[in-house]
Amino acid sequence: CIHYGGTLSMETGLDLFIKALNILDKSYIGSRTIAFFVSGIGDIDKVSDVVNCLVNYRINVNVFPKAPLAQYENILSLCHVSLSLRLPNAPISSTTFPSKVIEASSRGLALITTDVSDMRQVYDDRSAFYLSGFDPHELSNLISLIASDSESIYATSCAGRDQVNKRFSPEVVGKSLKSFLRISC
Repeated sequence: CIHYGGTLSMETGLDLFIKALNILDKSYIGSRTIAFFVSGIGDIDKVSDVVNCLVNYRINVNVFPKAPLAQYENILSLCHVSLSLRLPNAPISSTTFPSKVIEASSRGLALITTDVSDMRQVYDDRSAFYLSGFDPHELSNLISLIASDSESIYATSCAGRDQVNKRFSPEVVGKSLKSFLRISC
């Protein structure tokens, strides 16, 4: 089960995701069903339009526009993987860190991501699945590959959660804020 959510637009990989879905629809022959849970705002209707055209019964896409918090948390609890597909040359990709990846990792989801922003300051090659480019064939191939390798998903999700806990635990963030604010106790 794979989650893709947030503000869905070209800059956050919506076109890449849709193209990869179409490739998976035509080529995926794995024994496991791949379930996608798409939530968020933006151009989410584009995903709904694609869902109506899918014919591969092993590709299941569920769309939840503007999911309330309880529903969103339930969706994440069902998933094993989260997608962060920011377009590498989009302005948003070099100016802000995608905070949803921290949320996903802290919940134990493995991460498939583009190599943008300062992602590598948090995630190394053991703690996230990095796409080498912004290519729908590469994304669909990676999804197909990990769909048949639950051990790889588990190992990556554990490493990602460990990285996030090391950098963003309440204690670490508190010490960092204390240092930043130059408060002494």
